Amino acid sequence: MRLLKGVAISLAAAAGSPRYPDFGVVLFAGPVLWTACLDAREGRVPGTLAGVLSRAAGFAVSVGAGVGVVLLPLLAGADSTSHSPDSDSSPIAARIFC
Repeated sequence: MRLLKGVAISLAAAAGSPRYPDFGVVLFAGPVLWTACLDAREGRVPGTLAGVLSRAAGFAVSVGAGVGVVLLPLLAGADSTSHSPDSDSSPIAARIFC
């Protein structure tokens, strides 16, 4: 059940902005995976290092597929009339960064 909650939170973040999952991997998933591997290797939790890595791989595949589905309209360019607030073609961004 925790795996499904993590996938749901990741997909909600991807729906908010395509850049959120990038920051989540670097700032959250990486350190959590590192700690889980250390705990499994040192025997502080029940389970093996292979179990931790296989669950992480399953999570990565699930989130990767889900993010692909969530961002498909953006990647396909289906809605070319609206722009995200942080896009370079925004008039506000043009005034701020130029």
